Amino acid sequence: MKKQILLLLLTAFFSHLLTAQIAVNNDGSTPDASAALDVKSTNKGLLIPRMTTAERVTIPLPATGLLVFDNTSGSFWFYDGTNWIGVGTQAVQTLSSNSLFDLDNDTKIEVEQTADEDVIHFNVKGTEFFRMSDSAHLEILNSGQSVFIGEDAGKNDDLTNNQNVFLGYQSGMENTTGSNNTAIGSQVLSTNISGKYNTGIGTISLLDNTSGQNNTATGFAALSNNITTHYNTATGAWTLYKNIGNSNTATGERAMYNNTTGNYNTANGRYALYTNVSGNYNSATAYKALYKNTGSYNNAVGVEALYTNSTGENNNAVGYKALYSNTSGANNNAVGNNALNSNTTGANNIAIGYNSLNSNTTGNFCTSIGNSALNSNTIANYNTSIGYNAMISTTIGGNNTAIGSFSKTAPFTIPVFGTIHPNNAIAIGYNASATGNQAIIGNSSVSTIGGYANWTNVSDGRFKVNVVENVSGLDFIMKLRPVTYNLDMNAIEAFLETPDSLRLPESEALKAAEVQSGFIAQEVEQAAQQVGYDFHGVDAPKNAKSHYGLRYAEFVVPMVKAMQEQQEIIEQQQKTNEDLQRQIDELRELIEQR
Repeated sequence: MKKQILLLLLTAFFSHLLTAQIAVNNDGSTPDASAALDVKSTNKGLLIPRMTTAERVTIPLPATGLLVFDNTSGSFWFYDGTNWIGVGTQAVQTLSSNSLFDLDNDTKIEVEQTADEDVIHFNVKGTEFFRMSDSAHLEILNSGQSVFIGEDAGKNDDLTNNQNVFLGYQSGMENTTGSNNTAIGSQVLSTNISGKYNTGIGTISLLDNTSGQNNTATGFAALSNNITTHYNTATGAWTLYKNIGNSNTATGERAMYNNTTGNYNTANGRYALYTNVSGNYNSATAYKALYKNTGSYNNAVGVEALYTNSTGENNNAVGYKALYSNTSGANNNAVGNNALNSNTTGANNIAIGYNSLNSNTTGNFCTSIGNSALNSNTIANYNTSIGYNAMISTTIGGNNTAIGSFSKTAPFTIPVFGTIHPNNAIAIGYNASATGNQAIIGNSSVSTIGGYANWTNVSDGRFKVNVVENVSGLDFIMKLRPVTYNLDMNAIEAFLETPDSLRLPESEALKAAEVQSGFIAQEVEQAAQQVGYDFHGVDAPKNAKSHYGLRYAEFVVPMVKAMQEQQEIIEQQQKTNEDLQRQIDELRELIEQR
């Protein structure tokens, strides 16, 4: 009975101890309120279970939080409910003063493998991949002399002597045998497999290249779609973005953006050759030059030069908006801002100078040299103008030539028929003006036109028909009134509607002072009509813009006729005189005989 009572008391005592806080110390202090077990000592520690790694990993059903000391690794380990976790060093330990490595010693960092080496060695799975020296050099080893930095960079490289440099996320990721490539940026040359000598700088530049070689891409998405083509150069975001052609060079944002199969093109400037897909041998320099081009063999230098060109070929445009509207026109040459600006389908035109042939749309075979020369020409063909503002008013009349500043072939109006545009007109000289089927040399102030030989007219009997001897002689000549006169220059310039800004006061004054000899054209015309002579020497006005003139060389013919008629009179008088003299002589003989 006593034993039973003692057992009951011990059970109650230990039950109290199990539910209360426990303090283990030698100073009688109570346990901390937050601790179930409070161990205190100044010269002893807490010793938990010790075992080998083999013993630790075979503990059956370890509780979460179970803590042991692993004699094999020399570290504490706890069980997190799923795995054993090394405490503090995560199962990595320092085994010597020169090394830091994992448990199986195949991944480690070592310093000074030899005395005072001052080199850091980086090993992964038993292979040294990096080495850092005291001269701030980081060597990348065992990669075929290649450098790979970035997640998945050079991931599939066969590590032969490829000498690639891949820097950035997935740069050169699919590369296997490609060599001498440089990729800097995310996914640059990501798809490349065997392509060589390529350089890509900028996110997704040369992204799709697989076997293309000798390509250079600098800028976001430059040459991004290039796959197998070679010798392309792209500088700028989106340049040559869709390219699959060869030997193209593009510099500037989105230059040659849409080019696919076009070859041997050069684009320098934002959006230059932007729309070109398959056109070849084109050159575009400046913002949006040849922007819509699909043709070949075109050259454009200047902002929006040949901007609208689509299928036109063999065109050259130099200057702001030169040949801007050209679509299919071919073989045109435009030099100067806005030269041939409105041309659409016109071909074989030459325009040199600011606004030269600016309004031309479909006119062909026109040549314009000089600022604003042939500025208004639209559909006319075969016009030639040389000089500032030469032929500036011509619109649709063709086959005209004007040489000299402000020289022009002026349209005129005929009642019923309306406005007539000149054809086959030639004006040479400053402010020279010609209407249809005329050749005018010089303006109203010119005093001398000449040279060292007389003017030659065609006079070949093989070309003359309806030959009739009906020239009026003395009757016509005797009705002429030779006079001297001075020209009224103000009346002339008012008739020609010459603005004051184009007049030449000093030259006009000299011309007005000249005393000239000649006839009055209207009087000559009247004299010819009176004798019924169709005289070609009078150049009557053809329209309201032209005036009377005389062809003085034509007077030679009626004068010759008059001389012939006079000679006949003289010969007749001579014969009459001879008859009279004979009669006198006969009478004298009769008188003497008596």
